[in-house]
Amino acid sequence: MADSVAEAVVLLRRDVGENDRLLHLLTQEAGIVVALAKGSRKPGSRLAGASEPLSASKFDLASARHRSIVRAAHQTRAWPGLRRDFGKLSAALSLVEIVDRSMPHGCPAPDVYAWLMGSLAALDHSEDWRIGYAWAAARLLEVEGQRPAWSRSAEAGGPLDANPAWISAAAGGHVPMGRHNRFPDAFLTRAEALIALDKLTDLGAPPPRLKFANETVTAVARYWLAVIGARLPATHAVMTYVTQAADS
Repeated sequence: MADSVAEAVVLLRRDVGENDRLLHLLTQEAGIVVALAKGSRKPGSRLAGASEPLSASKFDLASARHRSIVRAAHQTRAWPGLRRDFGKLSAALSLVEIVDRSMPHGCPAPDVYAWLMGSLAALDHSEDWRIGYAWAAARLLEVEGQRPAWSRSAEAGGPLDANPAWISAAAGGHVPMGRHNRFPDAFLTRAEALIALDKLTDLGAPPPRLKFANETVTAVARYWLAVIGARLPATHAVMTYVTQAADS
């Protein structure tokens, strides 16, 4: 990536060396960019706040051999509600984790960038973070061109045939009873959760209420785990959080 100034959201931060951080930034123009924020871990560093996950800033980036270097950053947007609510923060960290693992680096991603900005704003203002998360995670599948057949058979197009129902990322959605053994990633969930995810995908904003919210969150989180096929700590944390909340 050539020298540039870009609006970006920090998806991932990793400490390197004694004082530096390696950042994964989501930009509109170049998609995910890897950048080194030198000295950002030093006390009083001007890059400290801008290098935190979920920070939205205007980054001045210098081109280097293997990655960009952050010369300066000016925070442009904040979502204070995310930092004050553990559920909202967990949900937001899961969303940026999914983006970081599901998108190729260096490809322009204006639709995904717009989705992320809208999703973080929706979570920030949501009364129930579970609804905002389920809506955003379902919408991302649509934005990335991976919308599942939530409420119909991915193979034959027929309607949901049981409750609970089988769903598989490898199949591309719902799997009829008796055929789930063909897909190692298939799992059971409430049919109502799959119907909800189908409807949420078509909405421009999260609805005020959602029945079976815990089951819907768990279903879309598990589906994303199957899509990516790797461990996602923040997404696992969301699933654990809703399970513990349901049991309490």
